[in-house]
Parts: sequence; structure tokens; C-alpha cells
Amino acid sequence: MFKILLFFFLFLNNVIFFAPNSYAEECQKDIPQLMQKAEQGDADAQFYLGFAYTKDLEELPQDYKKAFEWTYKAAQQNHIKAQYNLGIMYTKGIGVTKDLSNAYKWFKKAADQGNATAQYHAGFMLYLGQGVSQNYEQAFDLFTKSAEQGKVESQYNLGIMYQNGQGTTQNFQKAIEWYQKATAQNYPSAFLNLGNMYAAGQGVEQDYQKAKELYIQAANLENAQAQFNLGIIYSNGLGVKQNNNTAKEWFKKACDNGEQQSCDEYNKLNK
Repeated sequence: MFKILLFFFLFLNNVIFFAPNSYAEECQKDIPQLMQKAEQGDADAQFYLGFAYTKDLEELPQDYKKAFEWTYKAAQQNHIKAQYNLGIMYTKGIGVTKDLSNAYKWFKKAADQGNATAQYHAGFMLYLGQGVSQNYEQAFDLFTKSAEQGKVESQYNLGIMYQNGQGTTQNFQKAIEWYQKATAQNYPSAFLNLGNMYAAGQGVEQDYQKAKELYIQAANLENAQAQFNLGIIYSNGLGVKQNNNTAKEWFKKACDNGEQQSCDEYNKLNK
């Protein structure tokens, strides 16, 4: 009946580069001096220069191939942000042929140095078996390390893995705990999945009123599946007084956000 979101946050089209903390300052410095330091083997300078080449500065025209070359040099010296950026470049084919195996390799190197975002990406690839053999247990381990550092996507993914018993023993209470941590950071899909657990009575007593409250929080963050679920709640009178007008409002919102089944439900109520 309800739309249940039990998939992982997709990252391949959403990865972004780590920028140097003082990037604005670095770019105001003498580019030839930065190049000289990079050529002398300074890992920070190599990282700065690699990142600068992804931009299109007046003093340094955009050149993805050179961006890759300098980022690679820094990464070989265990520069954690360069290792992460190299993972991105292999993931998206920026300055190098797309290669998910190498992407995983460099994300994992940065992950092993404790970077939460790299741990998330390496874990995601392990979960899906992208560029590496699928391994739920190793994915779970990396998500845990990342989530404990506050990475919201990893907190959400741990909720899914505990809910489904993937890479760990199924534990609805733990799933709820991690979803709650993600909702504390206003992660829309965590509100949705937590609402689904209350609607289904997983790890808690079935409570449509609580589910509705969580769906509303997700819906207000433009989560189309939550908007659809609210339409279902009101059209069926689940924990609320049945109200087709309110149901239509939520189905319309979800439809406008691309939820086709909501469009169908909206049209049924309009007949």
C-alpha cells in the first residue's frame, strides 16, 4: 500500500571534489610559484594545483588531464583529499578513462585514513559490487565508521542494512536508532523509512498517527514517496479521519514531483 524507500542514496552523479580549505587564498598566490612547489614534490601544492586545473582561472585555463596528473602525484604521497578526488575522477571519467575499479581503490585509500565521505563512497561501491566484489559485511563496516563521524547518508544506509539484515543481523531497534540520527540532520528519506516502520509496526507498535507525522516532515522536504503515503493515509482513513480532499492535495503534490502512481490516484479521486 505504502511507498517504501529501501534503496541507497545514489552517488555516482552527485560526487563533488574536496576543495582546499584555503583555496581562495591559494588561487590568489603566484601560480608559477605554486607550480614550482608542486614540481618540487610538495603534496599540498600538487593537490592545490590539481584542483585549480578543474576550474577555469585567468592565470590557469581549465585542463582536466593536468588536473588528474597533479592530483595523482599528491595521492601517491598519501594526501587524503587528493586520494578522494582521484576516486571522483575515476568515477566520472574526469581527465582519465572512467574506471570504477580504480575509483574504489582510491576511495578505499582515503577511507583507510579515516575520511568519512570516502568511507561512504567505498562502502556504497561494496554494497552494489561496483568496481569491487559485492560484500555487505565490508560495506556495513565502512558505513558504520562513516556514520559515527556524522555522515548522514551513511547513517541512513545503516538504517536500511539493519532493517533488511544486510551485512549484519536484522535489528529493527538499531534501524530506528540510525534513521533517527539521520532525521536529526533533516534527511528526507530517513523520515520516510522511519514512518514506514511505524506504519508496519516494525520494532515499534503500529502507529499510523506517528507515521503520518514523519511522512509530513519528509513531504515538507519535497519527498514524493512521503507525499504519496500521506495521500494513502487520508484516502483510507488510517489513523486519521478519512478525507479525500486532503488525500487529493497530497497525491497532487507527489504527482507534481514525478510520482506517477500518485497521478493515477489523483485522477481516480477526481472522477
